[in-house]
Amino acid sequence: LSKLIARLYEPNEGKIFIDDIDISKVELNSLRSQIGIVPQDSILFDGSVQENISLTNPEASVEDIILASELASAHEFIMQLPTGYTSGVGERGSNLSGGQRQRIAIARSVLQNPNLLIMDESTSALDFKTERKVSLNLMEYFRDKTVLFITHRLNSIIHADLIITMHQGRIEETGTHSELMALKGRYYSLFMQQQFQE
Repeated sequence: LSKLIARLYEPNEGKIFIDDIDISKVELNSLRSQIGIVPQDSILFDGSVQENISLTNPEASVEDIILASELASAHEFIMQLPTGYTSGVGERGSNLSGGQRQRIAIARSVLQNPNLLIMDESTSALDFKTERKVSLNLMEYFRDKTVLFITHRLNSIIHADLIITMHQGRIEETGTHSELMALKGRYYSLFMQQQFQE
């Protein structure tokens, strides 16, 4: 679904509309410049933390970089690095943990300030508490925009406006958390399994 939205794939049939505009009619560069994508395995470049965050917005102020980092729950650990924001991340982020790399990538996308943000399992390396905090921060910051969370950890999306449950490449259920729980279908079963495992 996310690859169709970013036009990495063209649909075999039907059309995709964003704000009543057929995205197949939009120039590819224009469409992609308005979409931020944070994949599960984000790529960091050998440079400083600040350089990696400001990659999408090289003219960003230090204040904006710090705000983006705070929203991604990254500021605290960045300040504990040897030289803070000027600390090197190492080749492909080798000096950082998986969760730290993910939070830097999230901060990068926050700084980009896209109209549509796609979070593709991009909080999978975070602990539950941090993941929930990041999710709530992003929902608040992007309140007037669209954030598409792709996740298997359902606790992080219970406050979402709309949840789409997919199974084997097809949409199976849609609704709010409470609506899907009342249906007692696939979403309900998965949610209850995860509650039991915690």
